[in-house]
Amino acid sequence: QRYFVAAGLNSIGILTGPGVGRTVANWVVDGYPDVDVCGFHVDRARDYQATPAYRLDRVKEALGDVYKCHYPYKTPLHGRDVMRSPLHAALVERNATFRSVSGFEAADYFGGVS
Repeated sequence: QRYFVAAGLNSIGILTGPGVGRTVANWVVDGYPDVDVCGFHVDRARDYQATPAYRLDRVKEALGDVYKCHYPYKTPLHGRDVMRSPLHAALVERNATFRSVSGFEAADYFGGVS
């Protein structure tokens, strides 16, 4: 049960390594992490994200964005349209523009250009 993973830090690992190391060390010693680890927890990925096709599609964009300015409204362009809600077709009919939210295509706003 006490199995800890600190891997997969990609090309910015040199920057994030010390923080991840401190977090894992506190987790080992205290029995729980001292920060919210949901964003980088090893079991955060869904099944569709584990496919080679999805990873290939997304990594091209993700690694290219590492050193770009990050805007709050930026949504990934690749690896999209994986999950849709039952309302998706109705939202398309109402001219919705979609963004990726936890793997779902979610309506962001209506009446605009995607």
